[in-house]
Amino acid sequence: MTTSDWTSALADFLDIVLADLAVLVRECPDNVWEMSMWDVTKDPGWGRPQPPVLANGHPDPRGVNAHSAVWYVTLHLVYTLDWNFSARVSSWEPPPPFRKDDLDAHRLPRRTYTRDELLSYIGYVLAAPNLEGIVAGDVADPIPTILEDSLGTVGSKLFLIIAVTAFISCVLSLQAAGSRLLYSSGRDRMLPMSGWLSHMSARHAVPTNALLVACVVPILICLYVYAEPDQLPRVTAFAVLGIYIAFQAVVLASLRQRMKGWRPAGNWNLGNWGIVVNVIAQAYGIMAIYLLIRPGDTGSFLDDWVVAIGLAIVMGTGLLYLFIARPDRHSADVPDGDAIEVADLLRSLRAKSGPS
Repeated sequence: MTTSDWTSALADFLDIVLADLAVLVRECPDNVWEMSMWDVTKDPGWGRPQPPVLANGHPDPRGVNAHSAVWYVTLHLVYTLDWNFSARVSSWEPPPPFRKDDLDAHRLPRRTYTRDELLSYIGYVLAAPNLEGIVAGDVADPIPTILEDSLGTVGSKLFLIIAVTAFISCVLSLQAAGSRLLYSSGRDRMLPMSGWLSHMSARHAVPTNALLVACVVPILICLYVYAEPDQLPRVTAFAVLGIYIAFQAVVLASLRQRMKGWRPAGNWNLGNWGIVVNVIAQAYGIMAIYLLIRPGDTGSFLDDWVVAIGLAIVMGTGLLYLFIARPDRHSADVPDGDAIEVADLLRSLRAKSGPS
């Protein structure tokens, strides 16, 4: 039997094994996920695990038998296959949220991974179109191979261009929205350092200081995540919740004004369907916020409640600032609650000017 025959047979076998493993993981009962399948203290020889310790050197409360838990055995299998498929090159990294030190000696991963996370890891390994080449060491980096096999050479390049363009577009739009919010709040004297935040560049006609804050803060967050990669899921989860709450605040304000009789004065609107779409959008947003804030099931208090904790800190800080600094007293001369009057004025001006 030649080496080529052997690697081909092994690749076919792994396809079957990984697919079966995914089924077993998907159907594993919740109460079994962290259950030990055997007493590892009775394992013979050099393979017997030692009691695990935390990063600070203290004993890991999950205990040594966590090495035989369903989730850990699954991780060990998929992680090892992924590492071997990479030909054990030093630059190899498992896909997030998994870490390169997850199988370090005498130490368990920093947290227990969920079923969905391990299913995604199995899917990541199965997505490789040429397991035989990976097993043989001919394909060191499977990601470009997966893209090219699925989309073709031209298609994979177009996909990357579209992905990068979409990423840049999202970043620019969020920075523009954030800087606009900071500028308008500063202009209305609602924030600390309002005068500085509301500065408008005479040359470029943009709020330079607000833009600076909207750029520097994300950079600092990125540097923090780069130094602490484990924090990425927490930061991302809270950021997504923040985006939903920010947009739903606008949807709620719109619905509130509609209930008072406001009708949009733009050239294009939904007419009588506007309030229907408004209600559906509000219901969708509330459901999304509920799903995002709902605690997880990882067993780690911080990971399970990080979104709710972050929301409580941000809202609590905002309420303290509102009641202590009373920024509303600094903006008594700023118009508010005039959406109906402004819309009526716009309609009358359009009527006087005639059709465009």
